[in-house]
Amino acid sequence: MKKEILSYIIKAYDTSYQQVQFTEAKIASQNRARRKPKLFFFAVRIFFYRMRQNFFEFLIILLADPAQSFTALKKREEKAVSTVSYVEYRIYSKKLKLLSFGGISSVLMATLVVSFLVSFLQNDYKGYAATYTFTQDDFGGSANADLYPIEPTNRTGWTNYSQKDATVSITNVGGKNVLTVTDTVNHFDTSDTDFDATGKTYSYTALNGVSGSGASVILSIPE
Repeated sequence: MKKEILSYIIKAYDTSYQQVQFTEAKIASQNRARRKPKLFFFAVRIFFYRMRQNFFEFLIILLADPAQSFTALKKREEKAVSTVSYVEYRIYSKKLKLLSFGGISSVLMATLVVSFLVSFLQNDYKGYAATYTFTQDDFGGSANADLYPIEPTNRTGWTNYSQKDATVSITNVGGKNVLTVTDTVNHFDTSDTDFDATGKTYSYTALNGVSGSGASVILSIPE
């Protein structure tokens, strides 16, 4: 598998090298013809070609054996490579591999440590309200048959119900029927003043945000 990957990278490197050489020749011809717009276009192209070539060169040095990478990179610039012996290149390749793998390992380890610490130190406890469903399954009449909902003719003015759970209490507040559960604590907020709950004591909750729809209630661990 590694052999096939290296073969692909070396071919891509050779292709990038040929593109750079071709573009440099085009730049030279455009420069002689003094065509500035074309010159700028080719300069941008050669910039990206060289970036891709350097990336493949880095992968070859990092993944291939020193002898294999030395042979592959020797095609780039014979004059530049000829001044460096294979022994010097092998030492350089070894140092580059150590620094590359060490740097990647350090970045990964630092990311894991920071994520681990943030998950424990950040006070981001939120409280979520539970929901329930009130179901009317008996539409029959009784002593007050006129006040019971009858489908489909009467869908308004429902003030009676057939049965309910013992923990559910129904009261009329401001013309609206409010369902409360006696085993839980309920607080109904209708304005910013109510939501701020001035004068009320909550030991394990705190207001997050200023007011209005941008605010929320979060859990607060007492100090």
